[in-house]
Amino acid sequence: MSKHKAIGERGSWCATVDGERFAFVHKHWIKVTDHLDTGYIEGEGQHPALLSAIIDKGRVVVTNDELIPTSDKKSGMMFKRLGYIAIFGVDAINAHENGLGFGLTRRVCDLI
Repeated sequence: MSKHKAIGERGSWCATVDGERFAFVHKHWIKVTDHLDTGYIEGEGQHPALLSAIIDKGRVVVTNDELIPTSDKKSGMMFKRLGYIAIFGVDAINAHENGLGFGLTRRVCDLI
């Protein structure tokens, strides 16, 4: 599988790969092929744009991160992005009071 370069911006929840912008999600929230971000808060901050980008593209960038404990966040943690892993297709996207969930379908490409 070929590797592509992902470029992010500090403070943004998106990364650009080959000129196309994708929402990114943290590997921490993935168990096998299921993603559930318990820090998601519907309608707050960048969350609506994140959900919209995931629905629009049907794909996400998965990131590798350092977890930093904090009492300021619903999830009790924040993340320091260490790198990008891959782009995955997604399905069964749903947002609710427990978080943002979806399934990972196929690995589209690896990232550097």
